[in-house]
Amino acid sequence: MNDLDKAEEFYTLLLNELPSSHPDVITIKNDLGGIYRENGEYLQALQNHKEALKLHRLIMPHDFVQRAAIYNDIGYVYEELGNYSQSLKYHKKKTLRIRRKHQPYYKVHFVTTFGHLASVYNQIGRKILALKYHMKALNIMKKYYTEISPELADTYNNIGEVYLSMQNIETARVYFEKSLEIRLKSLPSDHRSLATSYSNLGQVYDYSNDHQKGLEYHQKSLNILLKCLPPNHIDLAAVYNNIGASFSDLGDFTSALINQKKALRIKCNLLSSPRVQVEAVISCCNIGVLKDGDNEKALTYFKEALNLQLKFESIYLASTCISIGSIYHKKDDYENALLYYQKALKYATNNEPELGPLCYQIGLIYDDKKDFDMALENYQNSNPF
Repeated sequence: MNDLDKAEEFYTLLLNELPSSHPDVITIKNDLGGIYRENGEYLQALQNHKEALKLHRLIMPHDFVQRAAIYNDIGYVYEELGNYSQSLKYHKKKTLRIRRKHQPYYKVHFVTTFGHLASVYNQIGRKILALKYHMKALNIMKKYYTEISPELADTYNNIGEVYLSMQNIETARVYFEKSLEIRLKSLPSDHRSLATSYSNLGQVYDYSNDHQKGLEYHQKSLNILLKCLPPNHIDLAAVYNNIGASFSDLGDFTSALINQKKALRIKCNLLSSPRVQVEAVISCCNIGVLKDGDNEKALTYFKEALNLQLKFESIYLASTCISIGSIYHKKDDYENALLYYQKALKYATNNEPELGPLCYQIGLIYDDKKDFDMALENYQNSNPF
């Protein structure tokens, strides 16, 4: 039993001892939400945070400080679930508004809110806004936190993640190394935050084409996470994906497949989250690509990806249909190849870069079928200029 499980057991015992309307129930419910979130059980986390909020509104309607903290936690869970509009609503319109009104001089509270806002903006592609809020948080922290504060390390790490997502690898490396230096001084060697640092530096090395070094860092991250997380946690899936990618880049496709499949198994158990659904699709596609040459198994994984995408109207539907069509084309199964290429045309938008090559592939199929008029029409569509 890890520390989170022990805490959950303790809080559950406390709940059984208290009347349901006791003020301490608010704190306990909200803390339980945090435990469920850490364990990757996001729907359970959301339920507990919202129960805490409901009771808080009933019995402590004028305690805006605790209300803001609960709103903040709800926003965090929505972020983990991939519901970014709801996350922004709770962080910006609720938490930040309350703190500006009721705690304008207590700057430390703003650090958490700015950090979460930055994280959400990074997820939705608004990188400059993400950096702006991270820097706001960092400026406050430099005034009020010590130089080896774990919270300061978190902010350096988060800034690094934004730069990494912008492909600014060297700047990302600088921030990740600052973060790791602080964490090594201030945290135990098996702390989960160190796993994050190792994972991020692993990605930096992968981007720099030092895949052996990247693999070493991903393995360090995995060794820590296996000690402190349940075996089906989404963060483990992310590390298995990274390890699989490193092995693939090193040419060890057998090890790459083993790790991609481990990631996929975890994700398929957690499909209630839209973010996890997208990641499961990516895993399926990665395995499909790794199965190049084994057409039947590649087809199985790409079709599994397609079925997942259809559930949440993924923007990558066209790309997956093209992958399936190309496998059928390799097998000289022209009817099925044409079927999936035409599905791809249906899902593609007019400005997709795949559109021209797709029309060309359709032309090739009609060519093989000796339907030269249709072949010519599609060849012309592939290059409208």
